[in-house]
Amino acid sequence: MVRRRLLGVLAGLLLLGSSACAPFVQYSDQLWAGREERSQFVQVPSRVGGGLVGALVGIPSAIVASPFTYGLYLVEKEQAPLRADLPSTLGAPAFFFWRLGTVVLGTPFDTVEYAVWRAWQDPPTPTRAEREKIEREIDREHFVSYEVEIIYPDPDAGPPASDGPFSP
Repeated sequence: MVRRRLLGVLAGLLLLGSSACAPFVQYSDQLWAGREERSQFVQVPSRVGGGLVGALVGIPSAIVASPFTYGLYLVEKEQAPLRADLPSTLGAPAFFFWRLGTVVLGTPFDTVEYAVWRAWQDPPTPTRAEREKIEREIDREHFVSYEVEIIYPDPDAGPPASDGPFSP
C-alpha cells in the first residue's frame, strides 16, 4: 500500500516537473512575495511552507540528485556553454521543492482570502503616472517596429540636452 502511494506521489511529481514551470513559479511568487494583492494571511503560511519544504526536502533531494544534475550541467555546458550554470543546475531540486511547499501551504489560504475578500473588491484604479508608465512599457514591447516621432519628452529620460546658449 505504501509503495503504491509512493509511486503515485513520484508519478505526480514527475508529471508536474515535465509540464511548463513558468505559471507554477509565477503563482508561487505571488503567494509569498510582499505584494499588495496578497495579505499576511496568505504570505506567512506560504513562506513557512516554502522554507520548511525547501529546507527539509529540497536540500537533501538536491544532494541525492547531484550526480544526475551534474551530468545535466555537463551536457548543457557542451551544447550551450554561455547558458550553463552549475549552481542553478545543482540547486534545481531544492528550488522545485521550495516552490512546491509555497504552493501547497499557501494555496488553501489564498483560496479562502479570495473567496472572502479579493473576489469582492474592485480592481485598483491606476494613477495617471502609473497609466502612462504602463502605456510606455506596452509601446516599447509591442510597437518596436513602428517609426514614432516623440512629441512630448519622456519624463523618465530626464531634462533635454541643451542645443545652444539660447535653448530653454
